[in-house]
Amino acid sequence: MTVIQSQVINILASYSSLPCEQILLTAPLENIGIDSLALVEIIFDIEEQFDISVPDESTLASKQLPLSTVQDVLNLVNLLLNEQNYA
Repeated sequence: MTVIQSQVINILASYSSLPCEQILLTAPLENIGIDSLALVEIIFDIEEQFDISVPDESTLASKQLPLSTVQDVLNLVNLLLNEQNYA
């Protein structure tokens, strides 16, 4: 597990009823107890943790970047970190 993956899962676990060890990358967010309100708070936490800016929902949709699974969230963080490194 990478450091980034571990940090993302820790953030998600803080809003879930599951411990980190039980959060699978393939799990839909709603299956781990993450609703849309919690997702907004998670995005704020991710922005703060990684010093990145997450685009709004319409921008994510236009770039075909869903946020429905744990892997989707991890992919977004990795993408934004890579974009930031190349900016």
